Amino acid sequence: MKENADLNNWLKDDDRPISVDIYCLVYNHGAYLREALDGMLMQETDFPFRIIIHDDASTDDSIAIIREYEKRFPDKIISVIEEKNLYQSGGSIWKVMVPYFTAKYIASCEGDDYWTNSRKLQKQVEYLEENLDCVAVYHNVLPVDENSQYDESLRGGYRLLDEGDYTDKEIEKFALKTQTASLVRRNYFPWMSEQDKDFYASVKCNGDEKNLILCGILGRVHYLPDVMAAHRRVFSNGASWTARQNKLSDQERIVADYKRFLEKCRFYEYFSAKKVYRYNEIILMQLKYLKKCHNLNVNICKGVPMYAYIAFVPELLYRSFRYGAKRIWCLLRNKE
Repeated sequence: MKENADLNNWLKDDDRPISVDIYCLVYNHGAYLREALDGMLMQETDFPFRIIIHDDASTDDSIAIIREYEKRFPDKIISVIEEKNLYQSGGSIWKVMVPYFTAKYIASCEGDDYWTNSRKLQKQVEYLEENLDCVAVYHNVLPVDENSQYDESLRGGYRLLDEGDYTDKEIEKFALKTQTASLVRRNYFPWMSEQDKDFYASVKCNGDEKNLILCGILGRVHYLPDVMAAHRRVFSNGASWTARQNKLSDQERIVADYKRFLEKCRFYEYFSAKKVYRYNEIILMQLKYLKKCHNLNVNICKGVPMYAYIAFVPELLYRSFRYGAKRIWCLLRNKE
């Protein structure tokens, strides 16, 4: 990648007229999509914005709804409809989407989330225009269920935040503190090389994690205290990332989490030119352990240094003790 300082300066010197591209990723979100689109279309701004919707070959009525809104708002909505599901076939949605991002700023709202404040975009863009060292602005979100009812128990890891900035340590720990529906950021894609864009698309971690990491590398990342979006947590319909994760077994979920962390390490190292030593080799060792003990199909293509084996010994002893204690407890109970 080009020098980060140069890229940051180019972003600061971006003198294009203010505009926003909103990307909306959709897959079987028909039950919620109207609410999402209405929340985007209600935005009151003194600059133009457009909504770029990517549908990953939905099998419900999502595509019909997209066509309906596209016909009603031809100057606001652009649709990209896949005939074959890219996620399931291992393709990259980002390779498809990046050429469409031409505005000065990019915002996001997936098809099952929605915005709740008509001045959301205006507030965030004003902050970015007034603070040239800031690359991205997040805000608080409202957790809702499948019926759009507020439910604090669904907040998960997204806690309510006072106004502030992400610290360097939080960026390096990939600590995503609020949800992607709250994000507005500078559009860094026009200044990235084709090699960088290909690498960006190839890394197998969530797009919101990539955005946080790269924005944190390039400059300051701020969050506002305003609650201006609703994040829907649905566990049963299979469309969301959360629902797909819940279909995995415990061991498969552990493997998926470890592999995603390693991908984030790879992404951070590429764009920051800093080596991430934090546990990545140890995690590779843990993956090998899981593969051996549970006969899981885990493809490990990177060697593990000796110190990682040594560092893994306490974890291995703990697991062995826990397994042995469980076995003894079961035997004692069976004797009763």
